[in-house]
Amino acid sequence: GEGTEGSPYIISTAEEFMGIVRAETERTDPNGGVVKYYKVADGVKVFDFTGTSPNGTAIFSGVLDGNGVTIKNYTDGEAYHNHGMFYSLDGATFKNIRIDGANFTTTATYLCGGVFTGSVIGSVKPITFDNVAVINSTVSVGSNGYAGAFIGAPYMYPATASAPVSYNNC
Repeated sequence: GEGTEGSPYIISTAEEFMGIVRAETERTDPNGGVVKYYKVADGVKVFDFTGTSPNGTAIFSGVLDGNGVTIKNYTDGEAYHNHGMFYSLDGATFKNIRIDGANFTTTATYLCGGVFTGSVIGSVKPITFDNVAVINSTVSVGSNGYAGAFIGAPYMYPATASAPVSYNNC
């Protein structure tokens, strides 16, 4: 694919998925349009991360269509400010994804933890979850932190406003 809505980048393996999670993805264009679309390949049912500890470092601003995929056993025990699959979200959309057995646990203080991201830093663009499920998962942080199943704290920095987040069929 070309990364457009009509021709999204196709993700066929867990390694390709991690390429999105670990790398800084394309940000929105100057006119506010999303520039990257991703879709899990037809027929892919599971990405299993058993035995790995991927660190999410990307600020994700695209559209990720999981196409019904289950992401299993995604674990991150690192002590980052934003504790989750992605470092932060900026106008992102996630759809048709099931998270099973994720574990984001740290005892560090002043952290935000969530399966998709710990917090939304500097974003006022809408974030959408459509047909997304988080089951059999644990998110916990140390004292003075925020934890949530999808987003630990939907605030922007400085914490003066919240990014709009919508959940549809979740």
